[in-house]
Amino acid sequence: MQATEWETAGLFELQCYLRDEPTGLWILHLRMMPVREDLFWIRWQNRFGNFKVTDRPADWLLRNRRLRKALWYYAERHGGSPNIQAQPLAVADAGVRLAIRSITTFVPERGS
Repeated sequence: MQATEWETAGLFELQCYLRDEPTGLWILHLRMMPVREDLFWIRWQNRFGNFKVTDRPADWLLRNRRLRKALWYYAERHGGSPNIQAQPLAVADAGVRLAIRSITTFVPERGS
């Protein structure tokens, strides 16, 4: 995967990474990750629903260094269950353009 064009308004940096799933599949991500931490978000997805803590409550909880370290991008780092993580959010003004254009090339497995 190659990013060919992008607009981040100075709020994000591009990151590309590959992660595995417990099922043996691989997921390739091309993402805009916040450069600064304007807000925080804690989310937990399970069979009962999606639960989230945002804004001031999330900021207050994540002041605990141990909790922050444990939850910081937990689902991205570990995959599977529990699907919980904390992450920063960047605030963009109305009308700000954000875009990524990419090219992905798939090649056959070796020996096939």
